[in-house]
Formats: sequence, C-alpha cells, structure tokens
Amino acid sequence: MRTTLISVVVVLLVGAPLGARAADTMTAREHFEKGTTLYDLGQFRDAAREYEAAYKLKSDPTLLYNIGQAYRFAGDSADALRAYRAYLRRVPDASNRREVETQIGKLQRLLDEQRATATSPPTGTMTPGQPTATTTPTATTTPTTATPQPTTHPAVAAAAATAKPADTTPIYKKWWLWTIVGVVVAGAVVTGAVVATTPSDAPSPPNTFGVSLK
Repeated sequence: MRTTLISVVVVLLVGAPLGARAADTMTAREHFEKGTTLYDLGQFRDAAREYEAAYKLKSDPTLLYNIGQAYRFAGDSADALRAYRAYLRRVPDASNRREVETQIGKLQRLLDEQRATATSPPTGTMTPGQPTATTTPTATTTPTTATPQPTTHPAVAAAAATAKPADTTPIYKKWWLWTIVGVVVAGAVVTGAVVATTPSDAPSPPNTFGVSLK
C-alpha cells in the first residue's frame, strides 16, 4: 500500500510540470497568434507586447526577432534595437543575421542623431527679456546714369582756348558809337552855320542846279 502511494505521488509530481508546460505552450501560442493578427493590422506596438507575453511563456528566439520587427515599425528604435541584439545573441548563426545587423546599424545611427539633437542647444529661439532688434529699412537709391559729354577735337579745343572772349559791353557804352554821334552833331552845326550866313539869293555853285528856296 505504501509503495503504491509513493508511486502515485511520483506520477503526480512529474506529471504536474508537464501539464503546466503544456498549458504555457498553449498560452504562448495564443499570444503569438494574437500578436501576428495585430501586426497584420498595423498595430505594431500592441503586436510587440503580445510577442513579449508569448516569449515569457516560451523563450523561442524567433519571438525576439518578431518583437524587434514590431517595435521598429512602431517607431520605437530603442526597444527594437534591444530585441534584435538579443536575437543575435541567442542565435549567432541565424540565416538572416546580415539583415538584422543592417537594421541594428540604422537604428543605432538614428538613436545617436536623436541624442545629439536632444542635448544640443536650441537655435532660432529668444531668451525671455532679451530686447528685440529693430531693423530700419534702408532707403533705396536710384543709380544715376552719367550723361556722356561730346568729345572735342584737340585742334578745336586749342583754337577755343586762344580765341578772344566775346565783347559783351552794351552798345551805348561803345566808344565808336559816341564818335559817330559827335561827328554827326558837329556836321549839323557847321551846316547850320553855313546856311545861316549864306544869302538866300546867292548863286549856286558851278556845275550844280540852283534850287529856289523862295
């Protein structure tokens, strides 16, 4: 009786883990199938979480690759990088190792750029209280085009330089005008004197026609 009881207990102790593992495997498959459905629908972050739940129950390295793919398409570069590296660590001779290494390189560069952007000071911003510079518009000046001057021949220029300047003295100030006027006046005076002293019946000079003034 004691031997039979011990045998039953041993069977129960050995069979219990086998039953639990089978249940875990079934549950893991359910999470995997649900994750694949979400992946097909484009709900990548939820798909990654379902793959993670499946991996916790059954640590199949293939699930790590699926997790990396889902997180990468969800835009979560850090979690995708972590899953890809874990996959290669578990399966060093994976058939898709080159593809995974390419994705790892891209994700690492993307993360480096994001960190550099986050730590660099912002540009194009203003400090509170900083006075704003007022820009005074600059008056637009219209360029002046010089009018070309006519070219003077050297001989003409030399003649113009030696020519006497034109006399601009008014005519009433000309000396020759008053000389003519003086001569005319003197002539008139002399003529008047001659006429006054000549008798009215005086004969005309020879070779002339007499004119009677009576």
